Amino acid sequence: MKKTLLILLIVLVILALILVVFINFCKNQVEKLVFVLNNDGKSYSVSGPGIHPDNDVVIPSEHNGLPVTNIGFRAFFGCTWLTSITIPDRATHPSLHPQDNCGEV
Repeated sequence: MKKTLLILLIVLVILALILVVFINFCKNQVEKLVFVLNNDGKSYSVSGPGIHPDNDVVIPSEHNGLPVTNIGFRAFFGCTWLTSITIPDRATHPSLHPQDNCGEV
């Protein structure tokens, strides 16, 4: 009886650990923006919205410790759900066009 309870307890602890790892993995997979490392290897561009985008997009000044310097060509093309985009000062080449059909932006 004691051996069975011990095995059951060990199984429950292992399942709890697996659940915690899975939840943390899922949190890291949901990116609100898609970032691409630029050819220089020292900065990132935003190439578009990621999974579960917000209506109000805020592009950070850094991603993974490197500056975000560019918004890719037509990165938000057809994103009719957008209401605003906040762009950092160092994003020198924002490529948003009126014809991109970006909702209320």
